[in-house]
Amino acid sequence: MLQQARVKVIRVASRLNVGGAARHAIILSAGMSADGFDTLLVHGSLAESEASLEELLLASPNVRHVKIPSLGRRVSVWKDLTAFARLIRLVFA
Repeated sequence: MLQQARVKVIRVASRLNVGGAARHAIILSAGMSADGFDTLLVHGSLAESEASLEELLLASPNVRHVKIPSLGRRVSVWKDLTAFARLIRLVFA
């Protein structure tokens, strides 16, 4: 019997701040992982004034994740290029 390769999904969130989008990304990644998908959640850094949802991520042990510190909300040419290069390496790894 041939085994099918697991479908790979990379989800990118600029940051895991308190809010619906970050919560959705974490919960969706956990559910897809449980359903057999090979998921990776990539996220960046928070602004100083933002509260974090990273504790929800850490409470979901089946969610593989990578933090790219240079990825965030603020526009910064150098940080954005650094984050983009890291994302490219993750996609083609």
